[in-house]
Amino acid sequence: MPISNHLSGIILKERNVRENDKFITFYSKEYGKAEILVRGARKINSKLNPIISARFSYLDLVVIKGKNFYRLIDGETRETFRELIKDYQKILLINNIFKKIDELLRFQKTDYKILALILGFLRKMDELPTRKTLPLAAAFLIKLLAFAGYCPELKYCSVCQKSPSTKQVFFDLNKGSIICSHHKLPLSLNDARIGISLDCLKTLRIFLYQDFDYLEKCNIKKQEFLKTWELINKFLKWQIG
Repeated sequence: MPISNHLSGIILKERNVRENDKFITFYSKEYGKAEILVRGARKINSKLNPIISARFSYLDLVVIKGKNFYRLIDGETRETFRELIKDYQKILLINNIFKKIDELLRFQKTDYKILALILGFLRKMDELPTRKTLPLAAAFLIKLLAFAGYCPELKYCSVCQKSPSTKQVFFDLNKGSIICSHHKLPLSLNDARIGISLDCLKTLRIFLYQDFDYLEKCNIKKQEFLKTWELINKFLKWQIG
């Protein structure tokens, strides 16, 4: 008789297979990313579909391990974010974030800190008004990069190892580090460098080093935020390849 396993985590995405089945991509505390088959999930009388229909919820799943994937046999909702799922703009943003999580953690082993980060992000998204959610998303993404092994160096220039003193610095997408603007580097590296202001660098540091609660008190200028948001997404895309 197959031995069942318990997985606690979040559904990142789902896709239909065959006539009535679904596959879900699940990020769990126990095994990291897992592909789970849900048989008969699209049938009207499915007993399993209500379990996986609780999107953006913290779930406890009971699964059986197969050769290439798990199969869902039971489960329950552990935590639901009720305000979040009422807000269409938040749902669109989280769907986009979950897509990025799935792409970045393609080969990632389990790390309980990543699940804790995702849950912390969802809890704060549930609390905040919609207008404050983009800075939260930016902070989440740069923290996710750090936890996944791509932590940017934002304190010291990677060339001179000093704190930048110029009005502008470069962010090197390839190295994930900052470079003082007076250093002359090969022109072949231009595509991997983005010029940013010291205010933008300060915003990046806030997003990386401060917790989500700090963002509520922080007043970030729109222009600096947009530049920071663009840089974080370019850095993420660079790492995804």
